[in-house]
Amino acid sequence: MERNRTMNSAGVFVENLNSIIWGPWTLILFLGVGIYFTILFRGAQFRYFKKALKILFGRDVDKRSLKRKGISPFSGLMTSLGAVMGPGNIVGISSAIMVGGPGALMWISTALGMATRLAESIMSVVYAQKDRDGNPYGGPMYVIEKGLRMKWMAVVFSLCGILVAFGMGNGTPSSALSSLLSEKYGVSTILTGVVLAILTFAVIIGGVDRISKVSSVTIPVITVVYMLSASVILVLNLPCAIQAFKLVFVEAFTIRAGIGGLLGTAIRYGISRGIYTNEAGMGTEPIMAACTSERSAARQGIVSMLGPFVDTIVVCTISGLVVIMAGFYNDGGFTNASILAGASFEKFLPGIGMHLISVMLALLVYATIISWEFYGEQCVKYVFGKSGVKIYKLAYSLFPIFAAIIPLSMIFDLTDIANALMAFPNLISILLLSSTAFKVFKKELDS
Repeated sequence: MERNRTMNSAGVFVENLNSIIWGPWTLILFLGVGIYFTILFRGAQFRYFKKALKILFGRDVDKRSLKRKGISPFSGLMTSLGAVMGPGNIVGISSAIMVGGPGALMWISTALGMATRLAESIMSVVYAQKDRDGNPYGGPMYVIEKGLRMKWMAVVFSLCGILVAFGMGNGTPSSALSSLLSEKYGVSTILTGVVLAILTFAVIIGGVDRISKVSSVTIPVITVVYMLSASVILVLNLPCAIQAFKLVFVEAFTIRAGIGGLLGTAIRYGISRGIYTNEAGMGTEPIMAACTSERSAARQGIVSMLGPFVDTIVVCTISGLVVIMAGFYNDGGFTNASILAGASFEKFLPGIGMHLISVMLALLVYATIISWEFYGEQCVKYVFGKSGVKIYKLAYSLFPIFAAIIPLSMIFDLTDIANALMAFPNLISILLLSSTAFKVFKKELDS
């Protein structure tokens, strides 16, 4: 009883703190940065979309990059997608709709976030470092240190990155999966955590090469299967799907969404969960972008900007429409976002919907955990050196056991807070160095 009261009090405190941090000014900052870079790059997320696809699939190759060490741009993008697919697309969108209603699916920040992603990825490649073997590495911490000469801010970013790795990268997916398996299949939360811990350690011990290889195989297959399943539901229930789509726009800009709908509950959760699922502006994906073999910063930048599009505009939209069509979010009968997602698919795919979500979530959770380990590891290296990596890997591997028993709602709130604290140094750095990003982009692409 006492433990429950303590957890409830802690949950209320975290929720209130989250609301303060994700107030209007934070939302304006994310949207403002996206608008600024959209104008600066003259809508590059639209103009270079086709070229980005060609580079991604190897149809537009920079011969100078063939001899450079590092993972391929395709492997880099798949690994970064692995970090956000699953908890973000299945659980995150369900959570946003539960709190903010259908209007939360109004991904107002995503198209703008693609421009932000372009800028932060360019800068990470520009300031990328090389180890003794010639392998590239980098991220916002090196951009801040080398570009702004502000070591302390780079340390702040890295420390927040470590917290986010344990929260968003490990805690949220572990908690979401364990709660689903426990409620629907009677699987012990501790057992789920132990299995995840063992499987995580088995992959992360092999470093970025093993992580990228696993993600390059699993993420495309899982995404296709999930998209096909959701698309079948939408096509077979097309009139209902159209009504759900209309409802998104109607409720995003009504009194129900908040004060004028501009920065109300729906939009607030849409933006925060949108950032959660695509990480645009957080500075995590640029860590992976710096590790690719692509020599051109601008070319890698436009490939990186595909992540928010695929993850949020395509996959999250389809997932959210299924949840809205089912209508369970509005009856108050669900307090767990992962259960809501499963029940929504079960309604349209009786007998297989819940099982499908369970399998998809399990696979994507695993991909998320191993991908985020790499982000956190790079932050640990920056602050503590290589000596801290072994301790970090062990702690990270064991964390699913503890995360499995923490309420999912609390983890989401903690994750939102950590996301904002991590994003602030990154956004400040790319704004102050925007002239450099523009010069590189203009020289390598627009010329």
